Amino acid sequence: MANTLKQLGQAELTSSLAAAYTVPGSTTTMVTGFWLCNTSASDAADVEVHLVQSGDSAGVASTILKYELAAGESFGFSPGSGKCVLETGATVQAKSSLASAVSLQVWGVEMA
Repeated sequence: MANTLKQLGQAELTSSLAAAYTVPGSTTTMVTGFWLCNTSASDAADVEVHLVQSGDSAGVASTILKYELAAGESFGFSPGSGKCVLETGATVQAKSSLASAVSLQVWGVEMA
């Protein structure tokens, strides 16, 4: 099984949940870190990040982070000390109350 440490995805968040990363076929992924950046100089943003297993929908059970990101703030976090495992078809989904001002970067290891 080949393990590849990589940037899994990046997204400009909108007010609707959208996938920033989807686990490819025949792959297991361990998400090790996230980075959020609010590029607005004046407005805070309420951000949600979800880890959604294949066949499930985003909701309370899939929420990994709810955070108010201040204007100009960047914030990095690691879920469960790097022990967050997603199977084929699972997604990292996110949204922001401030559309087109917040970016999300996702890092981890793909094991195929």
